[in-house]
Amino acid sequence: MTAAVPEQKTFDVAGLAIAAQCFGPVEGTPVLALHGWLDSSASFERLAPLLHGCRVVAIDLPGHGLSQHRQPGQAYYFADGATVAFDIADSLGWSSFGLLGHSMGAGMAVLAAGACPDRIARVVLLDGLGPMTSKDDDAPRNLERHVRMRNRNAERRVYRTLAEAEARLMQAMPPLSRQSARHLAARGTQAVPGGFCWRADPRLREPSPLRFNESQVRAFLRRISAPTLLVRPRGGFPFEPAAMAERLACVPQIEVLEVEGGHHVHLDSPQLVAREVRQWLTGS
Repeated sequence: MTAAVPEQKTFDVAGLAIAAQCFGPVEGTPVLALHGWLDSSASFERLAPLLHGCRVVAIDLPGHGLSQHRQPGQAYYFADGATVAFDIADSLGWSSFGLLGHSMGAGMAVLAAGACPDRIARVVLLDGLGPMTSKDDDAPRNLERHVRMRNRNAERRVYRTLAEAEARLMQAMPPLSRQSARHLAARGTQAVPGGFCWRADPRLREPSPLRFNESQVRAFLRRISAPTLLVRPRGGFPFEPAAMAERLACVPQIEVLEVEGGHHVHLDSPQLVAREVRQWLTGS
């Protein structure tokens, strides 16, 4: 049986066009999916159809995928992902909903669930438990790096074929499979003279002007009241064990699911996590 083609939608969020792919029945358990850095909603194209009983709305975050880029002079702030999530939920009429986040999207989901815990019913975090942090004394240098490197419109690399773009993606994120790279490249690239280039706003690669410190992230984690599942692939993003343990201890209701696979295990091998993720999001 061929999987149903996801519904394509566009939301107006404060004048910014945000693209989304919708999976599952409209009456299903509402779930908002947030992808990782420089990815897109394509990150969930293999997992979302397996989450039976869920209405998964996977968005392209600002500057990613088919979503609009921010205007010149406007920076991309990490916390914006949380505000965009609630704006989308409001557009959908969701007073309460689940969050499914991967990597950067998992960090944004932590901020959203900690900021407005009354609105978040369930949380699933795929290889991420909050945003990256920096020490307090690093704040001036972080802003300096941003000022020096902002608005450097680096020339985008052009790949002669989609296969070349896919191969580059596999090199950047091992052990990403060819099939997963194909999903990400299909939505994440655009045709240009001479071949293809990535759609993502080049400014997303600029150093962040501001980062949370560790105590701030833990404060968000402590405020999460929703049952939370952290999926940790054994070949995933490296995280210092002691720091991870301290973050885990902050979340009142959290379980950890360890699986074989890499950072994109939900895209490479969705069947490994689909049953647990579905049961967690639906509560059944």
